[in-house]
Amino acid sequence: MKMAEELKLLEERRAAEMRYLRASYLRTKRAVKRTTSVDRVIRKHMAASLGVAVLAGLILARMLRRKRVPREQAASGHRGGVGSTLHRLFAETVAMVLTRLNLPKMVADAVTQARAKKSSGGE
Repeated sequence: MKMAEELKLLEERRAAEMRYLRASYLRTKRAVKRTTSVDRVIRKHMAASLGVAVLAGLILARMLRRKRVPREQAASGHRGGVGSTLHRLFAETVAMVLTRLNLPKMVADAVTQARAKKSSGGE
């Protein structure tokens, strides 16, 4: 009879452990889902989300308005590549944002100097 009582006790412990593990799993699953939710991240970091959206909009608008490369330049084999195009696009966007924010003259002068250096070929 002692073995039967011990077996019953072990089964009860196993059932209790399984309930605990199942509850822990569900809590963890909910917590992971809650912390990785895109909506939650956007609500928690509203300013950063808006900043990223504005920057993405500016970049897309600049890309859509960009002039095409003239045929002569394309025929000469001039290919800037994606990296240089993105670098130029980013530099122009930053310069545009800095000038629109009415920053102090020192910063505006630095941007102007950087533009002049870039246009003269020195990087």
